[in-house]
Amino acid sequence: MTGLLWISLTLICMYLITWHIRWVPPNNKGRYPVPGRWFHLKRLLYLVLIHLSPKKRTSYGALQKSESRRTREEPTELRSSRDLETVQELVQHPHAIDSVYFTGFSEDNNSFVITRIARRPHNQCELWIFMRVDGVGDFEHPAHPSTIMQSDPGNGWRAGGLKMECKEPYGTWEISFDGFLRKGPFRHHDSGDEGENVHVKFTLLWAASTQVFDFDHDFHPSAAASAMALEEISREFLKVVKKSKEEHCRYEQWGRHVVELTIAGQPAIGMCITGIRSHSYGIRDWAEFHRYVMFLMHFENGTFVHLNLVSIPRSTNHFIVGYVIHTEGKAGIDWSDAHLFHIADDRIIKDNYRIRFTAGGTLYDISATLDSGTSPLVYNGKPSVGVTHECIARFTLGLDCKGRGLVEFYYRD
Repeated sequence: MTGLLWISLTLICMYLITWHIRWVPPNNKGRYPVPGRWFHLKRLLYLVLIHLSPKKRTSYGALQKSESRRTREEPTELRSSRDLETVQELVQHPHAIDSVYFTGFSEDNNSFVITRIARRPHNQCELWIFMRVDGVGDFEHPAHPSTIMQSDPGNGWRAGGLKMECKEPYGTWEISFDGFLRKGPFRHHDSGDEGENVHVKFTLLWAASTQVFDFDHDFHPSAAASAMALEEISREFLKVVKKSKEEHCRYEQWGRHVVELTIAGQPAIGMCITGIRSHSYGIRDWAEFHRYVMFLMHFENGTFVHLNLVSIPRSTNHFIVGYVIHTEGKAGIDWSDAHLFHIADDRIIKDNYRIRFTAGGTLYDISATLDSGTSPLVYNGKPSVGVTHECIARFTLGLDCKGRGLVEFYYRD
């Protein structure tokens, strides 16, 4: 009888172990994975691997650390963090990129400026120019929503009348434009051109307000480990994540623009706006993204926030990355309740969203009100492989701290 009992208990234990291994949790997040039975164990493993993995030697954070240790006897031709503020040599890849992106939003009215030049192989580039002048109108490049065009001759960020130039590394930049922009509602299609082309000339002098956030050096490992733990573990998966990490660099900084512009020969208009400066380089293939949602926010109390939810099926299907910068320093975002499944996964962008996240031991609760109906849109690639919506937004941090910025939605076609 005792032997039969032990056999029965053994069979029951084997059944429970087998069920435990094979059991798959119900997925209420559509195409995005949910934490499985071994999630916490895998997350712990990835935290250890991230801690042990080397940082990019050519990222901003790594170069800064190297410079602080460098002795006078070392050769001066060693790469410097200041070199990153110059045009980067495109790698030998069809999707090589060297992109500079600026945004600026008025705290007093609805004015904003968005500019971007992404250098691509064969002297091509992706160009974005969007502008709203409160009380005057909306303006965008006449080619939009298409973005691919030839870069100007020379080795710089210049195309379509737009020019971006670093004056002092991590200190000041000058963005200028002299050419025609289309005045009228932002176009969401190729045909049915509404509006008129008018001559616009502007100069933006951008001055840094914050320190730099390096996405390779300053990210929070907890968020990365959580994203990796959602995926099936394999040697191939680890190789893909490692390759993805190595082939792209990005750093950002917030600052203030002093803007002077003239429209169709009218008297000059001046504006002061606040926004982000982003520099990314390496490899970027828009076709590899399923989608992403990026919140860029600055608040009246001096807090700057970037929160990005990204789905790249070949590596991580739901990745959260971002940071908070304020007067006391900077901190990577380690957790958020925001999820792609709940934020316009059906491509219907709502007017209101609420997100929470933690960074530096502080919980942030933010409400967003989007101007999705009159916001810019661009196609990514030629032929287009995806579409990006730049939804201008107002934010509230906590109960009453007001902010401006945008929520950027990307969808793969």
